[in-house]
Amino acid sequence: MPDGPAHATTTLPWLAAGTQDAMRAAWVAAHPDRAEAAARDVVLARHPALPFSLLDEAVELVTRR
Repeated sequence: MPDGPAHATTTLPWLAAGTQDAMRAAWVAAHPDRAEAAARDVVLARHPALPFSLLDEAVELVTRR
């Protein structure tokens, strides 16, 4: 496996994204009453150009268990 600054800059963002997803999932599990609001924030952060007419449907898909 490569070592050094170039390797760190290409690997760390991916690791950080995975860590953020895990932390988000843990937070939603701990706060089920806020899951819809959290899902809405996640959907808008990942897809800022998503039309608001599709936002509720996307949130429902994210929070479905």
